Amino acid sequence: MHVIGHDLIIMMYLNNTNDYRAAFFNDILEELKSESKSEDILEFEPDLRSCVMFTLDFSLSNAEEQVSHYKRKLKCLEKTRAHLDEQLIMLQLRLTVVGKQTTEMVHQLFRVDTLRNQLQGV
Repeated sequence: MHVIGHDLIIMMYLNNTNDYRAAFFNDILEELKSESKSEDILEFEPDLRSCVMFTLDFSLSNAEEQVSHYKRKLKCLEKTRAHLDEQLIMLQLRLTVVGKQTTEMVHQLFRVDTLRNQLQGV
């Protein structure tokens, strides 16, 4: 994975054994893609250890603003999905500056519910 420029990399882990899984992933992807300048998805494989990774391009000038925007958007999605059983989403946002070879951790985890231990056991 070599992308020139700056990428917002979001790794989503979903521990969800019911039929809501596919719809849940699709809803989040559509919400984020609709707010993104790019629809390039590097990887979307919900069956691979329940992990989804994709990139959203943004300009360096308003990087902080966009990270905050995605954080608010995801928090909003969490509230609407919090009623689903056996559901846990952990999001890790990394601001990667290609060229300087540095990665800044912008935000660590967003939790939908208290199933943290279940995910760690996966």
